[in-house]
Amino acid sequence: MTETPRRQSAIWAVVLIGLGAVFLLINFGLLPSDAWQIIWRFWPLLLILWGLQIVFGRSRAANWLLALVGLAFVAVLVLYTLAVTPGPAQEQVQRALPPQALEKLSPGAGEVQTKQITVAKNDFANIQSRRLAMNLGTERVYLTDTTSSNYFDLQAKYFKNFGEPLVTSKANGSILLIDFRIASGSFWGSGERTYDVTLGQPSIATDLAIEAGTGGATLDLNELTVGDLTLELGTGSAEMTLSKAALPLGRFELAVGTGKIVLKLPKEVGVRFNHHIGVGSLRFDGQQARGQGVSFSPGYENAPVKLDLTVSIGTGTVLIERF
Repeated sequence: MTETPRRQSAIWAVVLIGLGAVFLLINFGLLPSDAWQIIWRFWPLLLILWGLQIVFGRSRAANWLLALVGLAFVAVLVLYTLAVTPGPAQEQVQRALPPQALEKLSPGAGEVQTKQITVAKNDFANIQSRRLAMNLGTERVYLTDTTSSNYFDLQAKYFKNFGEPLVTSKANGSILLIDFRIASGSFWGSGERTYDVTLGQPSIATDLAIEAGTGGATLDLNELTVGDLTLELGTGSAEMTLSKAALPLGRFELAVGTGKIVLKLPKEVGVRFNHHIGVGSLRFDGQQARGQGVSFSPGYENAPVKLDLTVSIGTGTVLIERF
């Protein structure tokens, strides 16, 4: 009688191990956070395993047989999720799987959608400034500026039922508010999704607020008049190139969990760092800052251009490069 709880718990121990493995893969960036959208479709398996346990009884052989079946399914499910979800391990896993298997298990593959969204100058009158908020998951966005008269242009390529860009814009007095996010959905295909954003009217003061999970952002700004700029990154990566003209005039904050941010600045810019660092690293001009405090780039006092930057780092990295 004392062995019964152990027999009953074997199969559920496998389920817990599987869930723990998925969490671990997400934390290490091998799976994006929205991988649960794929895995959740298989929740009826729990009912099937429960029913099989009732049918076959509580014998030692039956429990361990079901546990092995459950373990095999968890392994296949994690492998398949890695294969069809964009991420660092996708290409390697796809090479190991037969092409026929991916074709049969990926009915949505190849259903590519494209969309162009424009917020034109004629859409709003008397705009003096703008604020662009981006909320990203596993996606990567490329943001540049241009001399175009449009306030916002987007060229997107994504997949049916997954990755559709959603853009809303409205005026709050003389401030134009633009919100860009990605619709959630089910994804069974594989391939690259691209989102190219261009901001015209570079003389208009522009606040940028970017939240990225396991994806990231690439910013290349040359003439844009930037007010506040905040970038929050999870396990992904981001690269930001700012010319002298595009340096933020207001609040400038970078926050990274386990990912990496590369910030490229002109060599004549002196930087004052307000940093809060866990076990990660802030590297600049051959130096490295640690812990909580204030650091200065070499020659800050005599630099012709000065910049204040607040940096929060968990276990990730912020690297300052010069051009």
